Amino acid sequence: MQYRQMLQRIYPQTPIVGRNFPPSPQKVLIAQIGQYAFFAGIALVFFGEQIFRALNMAPPAWHAGLTENKMQTCLFLWIMNSVATSQMSTGAFEISFNGEVIFSKIETNRLPSFDELVELLQMRVQAAGPSGETANWH
Repeated sequence: MQYRQMLQRIYPQTPIVGRNFPPSPQKVLIAQIGQYAFFAGIALVFFGEQIFRALNMAPPAWHAGLTENKMQTCLFLWIMNSVATSQMSTGAFEISFNGEVIFSKIETNRLPSFDELVELLQMRVQAAGPSGETANWH
């Protein structure tokens, strides 16, 4: 966001649009499964006996272990959910100008310095002319 404000001062005529870089469908699925497992686990820990009774089932032996160790079970479920949810973060920072990627953190494993970013954009803006293309980043 800070880069955007600084760039807008240098290139006020160039619209700068930011958006989130979407995670892969596999990572979204992992995050969803983790979230469902978290809520199902919490429900089993606190309401398992009632759930099994409603299903006309005796609680399985492993359920006793969960209820005897509620704090550890909930902590494990929370950590598992946190790891699964972290899959939604892509760590992406990409800058494109006129549809062409001019910098990618995914490819370089680093963020650009502000001076480097200005230089990259300056070359593209000069080459594009005053037609008003858009700089984008994710």
